[in-house]
Amino acid sequence: MGTTVLCAWRAIARKCLASLYERRDNLADQHAAREKQLEELYAEIGRRTTQLHWLKKKLPA
Repeated sequence: MGTTVLCAWRAIARKCLASLYERRDNLADQHAAREKQLEELYAEIGRRTTQLHWLKKKLPA
């Protein structure tokens, strides 16, 4: 019985271990994309803040 369990585990491991590395790579890609998007959004916030301050100075209250 123990041998059967080991054989089953080995078969599952052979099928699934490669996908673990693929998932890890995919997660790294997703993380990099999210970081890039955050940088772009913070840059946009900075531009909008600058525009808002400029408009407040130029337009009469």
